[in-house]
Amino acid sequence: TTIIFTSDHGESLGEQHQGIRHWHHGGTPYQDQVRIPLIIKPAKALRSLMEPGEVHEMVSLNDLVPTILDLMEQPYSRDQFDGSSLVDLCLGQVSAFETRRLFFHSCEDASDRYLDQRLYGEAMTWRDNSKVIYHPRTRALRDFFRLDEDPWEKDNRIDELGSDELKRIDEVIAEYWDGVAARAFEPEARQIDDPMVLERLAALGYIDA
Repeated sequence: TTIIFTSDHGESLGEQHQGIRHWHHGGTPYQDQVRIPLIIKPAKALRSLMEPGEVHEMVSLNDLVPTILDLMEQPYSRDQFDGSSLVDLCLGQVSAFETRRLFFHSCEDASDRYLDQRLYGEAMTWRDNSKVIYHPRTRALRDFFRLDEDPWEKDNRIDELGSDELKRIDEVIAEYWDGVAARAFEPEARQIDDPMVLERLAALGYIDA
C-alpha cells in the first residue's frame, strides 16, 4: 500500500503580512496558505523508485496524478498534465522542476465559492526563489517577495522590478491563462459510467446525486 499525506491548502493562523494580521484561508495567497505538507510512503515493492529522503525543489499538488500513475506503472503522456512525476525527481531528473513556474489561486469566501470563483489573489513563482502576487482580473502586480530573504513576506519589493521584467512577467501570466482557456474550451473529457465512481463523486459534492 502506498500512503500519501497532504492537504489542499494551508491556513493563516495570525501571521502578519505588511502590517496586517491574517486568520483564514482564501484571500491573498501568502506562503502560510500555499505551503502544505506532502509525505509519500511508497509500497515496499516500489521503494527503489522513491528512496527515503527529503526533496528541496518546489513541488505542487499538480504533480500527484503523474506520480501516482508512475507508481502504478500506468502509461500516460507527459504533456497530458500540468504537473510532473515526483518519481522523476526522486531519480535525480530535476530539470523539469528547476525551470517551471507554479501558479497559486485563491478566492474570497462566497456562498458557493466553487461555482462563483470570485478570485481575490493569484501568485506565481519567479526568479531566484521569489514570488509575485497579482490581481486576477486586471493582472496588475501587487507584491514581489524574495522568499530566501523574506520567508514571512513582510517586505514588498515590487519597486525593484524594472520595466523589462514587468513586461516579461505580464507575458508569462498571459501565456499561462491562454493555456488554461484552451484546455477549458477543449477538455480531454470522457463520459463516466462506473456507478461506484459516480457515487464517490456525488459523496464529495462534485456532481448531483
